[in-house]
Amino acid sequence: MGSEPIGPLAENIPALAAHPSHLIHLALAVLGDGDTTVIDADAPDGDCVWLPGPGQLVRVQAVVDREAGTAILPRPLAGQTLTSPPAGLLPADRVGETCQELKELLDDLIAFHAALRSMAQVGHDAADNVAAEWAQDTIGGRASGDVRATAHRVLAGIDDGDPAVLDALPEIPIDTADATRRNETLVEIYEETIRFAHVYPHAWDELGAAQRVRLLDALVAGFHCRFHDAVAAECRAVVDPS
Repeated sequence: MGSEPIGPLAENIPALAAHPSHLIHLALAVLGDGDTTVIDADAPDGDCVWLPGPGQLVRVQAVVDREAGTAILPRPLAGQTLTSPPAGLLPADRVGETCQELKELLDDLIAFHAALRSMAQVGHDAADNVAAEWAQDTIGGRASGDVRATAHRVLAGIDDGDPAVLDALPEIPIDTADATRRNETLVEIYEETIRFAHVYPHAWDELGAAQRVRLLDALVAGFHCRFHDAVAAECRAVVDPS
């Protein structure tokens, strides 16, 4: 029994020509449920299979039982020993279909993570806006009294993590516990910032409950990561206008 590296997929396995090797490896892992799984080469000159290797596929002669869906590989190979059961045997078409399904899932996951980043940016921008409004009322044009002293006190409280100062600052202007359609502000942000901006194509009602919670969490996290810094920047501008 011998083996040889695979050439261009389009020539050797047309059903897999559109898919990169890492996706083929993943499809075999999914279909094989963790067991050694190979692709039927359906070779006219003998029983051969395609075996996944590091970054490539290798054609290997094997004892193929298509009725049973198994192939006995040369031993040792692919972690096989003399006592190992036969490898699972799959037609290339089925592996190609699974590759396409996985590609669609991965593309959707990548787009959803882009949506999470966009929601976090919305929270970040909201923090700047809320801090600016707070500053106008507390240490800015709509404030009274010694605004520099107030700015000094808030800065010190942020630096020290003083609850008396931090608890007095405004919260994110959205219900942080409701990731359902009842949270109209959240839905509006998602539709305008994510869906209509073509970041993630699904309407709010098409999302799963876990996705909605993660989007809300990303928004809130973006706000909290920025807000205290934004307030501190407003205070520093009053303490040292130069």
